[in-house]
Amino acid sequence: MPDEVYALADRVRGRAGGWLSIAIVAPGRPWDAMADPISGMDTIRADLDRACTDLAWITNPGVCRSLQAKLDAAARALERGESEAARGPLASFLQELDAQHGAGPGKPVSDNAYWLLKINAEYLIERL
Repeated sequence: MPDEVYALADRVRGRAGGWLSIAIVAPGRPWDAMADPISGMDTIRADLDRACTDLAWITNPGVCRSLQAKLDAAARALERGESEAARGPLASFLQELDAQHGAGPGKPVSDNAYWLLKINAEYLIERL
């Protein structure tokens, strides 16, 4: 490893020598988690739950409940085999996610939660 990389690592740690361990906060999931709309919905619901609890990426419980209600409505439509009916609640989910994210004061959705949920919800909508 080049000397400048070691020097940078030493400056970041504030000390010399050794390795720095970095915890990865990425949702682990099987490769086929988004393979079909129902399993994709389950994945997004699990991600939202984790963002609202363990990770605290969404800090307002009311926003968490509202987003969850939209996903629940979409999941019920998918369970009935009504893919088109699931689009409306998913679109509302994305609109609220957009409204609750940003640099303004009182925006409870972090960048991490926003991008994780947005990308997966958009992917699911495309597959309906």
